[in-house]
Amino acid sequence: STPVVVDFLARHPAVERVWWAEQPTTRAAYARVKRPGGGAGAVVSFTLRGELARFYDRVALPKGPSFGMATTLLSPYTYLAHYDLLPRPGGADGAELRRAGLSPDLLRLSVGTEPAEEIIAALAAALA
Repeated sequence: STPVVVDFLARHPAVERVWWAEQPTTRAAYARVKRPGGGAGAVVSFTLRGELARFYDRVALPKGPSFGMATTLLSPYTYLAHYDLLPRPGGADGAELRRAGLSPDLLRLSVGTEPAEEIIAALAAALA
């Protein structure tokens, strides 16, 4: 299902950018380390053109920081992994994130075993 979900996200006008193992800039490196006959895996990262909170509140997918489940999970990756670096009053200015090329609004999707159409429908409804 991952390639189908990636294709949907990459074509959606509300999605700014998508990252995954099989993208052109990482495909060759991934091919060297993946298991023989292995696929692209299930992890996809993406950013939006619109407001993260609106999408995240609306998306009807389970949310959580853990991956490896059969269920699709969505997490606001930078908020979980680098909260101390997020720009906020009285805190960091976000410069370290920018230097690393990380968006504060980076989302991480672990594609589960549900039919791709169900995952896409949940994403499409929240992106509308």
